Amino acid sequence: MLPEDLPRTEALARVADLVELEPLRAALSSYNKMEQTTPENQVTYVGVDIAKDRLDYTVNDTRCAHVENTHRGHRALIKHLQSLPNARVVCEATGGYERAIVAALLLAQSQVCVVNPGRVRAFARAAGLLAKTDPLDAKLFRRFVLQMKPRLHRALDEAAATLRELLDYRRQISDQLVATGNRCELAGRILREPLEILRALLATELEQIDALLKTHIHEDDSLRTKARSTARTPRRRTRARGHPARLRA
Repeated sequence: MLPEDLPRTEALARVADLVELEPLRAALSSYNKMEQTTPENQVTYVGVDIAKDRLDYTVNDTRCAHVENTHRGHRALIKHLQSLPNARVVCEATGGYERAIVAALLLAQSQVCVVNPGRVRAFARAAGLLAKTDPLDAKLFRRFVLQMKPRLHRALDEAAATLRELLDYRRQISDQLVATGNRCELAGRILREPLEILRALLATELEQIDALLKTHIHEDDSLRTKARSTARTPRRRTRARGHPARLRA
């Protein structure tokens, strides 16, 4: 609101001065908080598509090469990256196959971005890149990081890495238990008994994993502190849309 005791032109001039003193800045999102230690025009982005047996990578979007997804192949890729100026690798999480190469890159002090596969696929659809091969995926990852600027990946400590591995295994066992239970309900006389045995084994395995998780969290100070903090955080109660909240007397 402009002051009433000032001429309109003078008041507008003072507002302009304030705008110059407080320039507008783009809001930071979780995918725009990349470290700016190296200017973007000096970074060499390397897209890497990770498969079980090999790694396809591209540096300039025009030529792809590959190495084996083994310790020997990792060393060869790292050696090539060290010859590039400010190399920054971008790959997607592939359910575990990326862990070995990402760990090797971080150990070699290389910069790595591990991106969400769902975001990459959405980016590919928006860009009209519908073809899917390993070399094309490597080029796609490089284009994705140029546009979206994902944050750099940080190495997990041993306790956190073990916790993630246990949680991944628990999720697999839980999914198998649900699938087996659903199949038991529809199984005939011949299959019902072996399926019931399998369901009991999976339930026992799930209990053992829960015990391992509890012990692992209890033995690590950092994980134990985070678990206590999470337990003290109140959960927000939600209600189904269309159902009014009940009033207590």
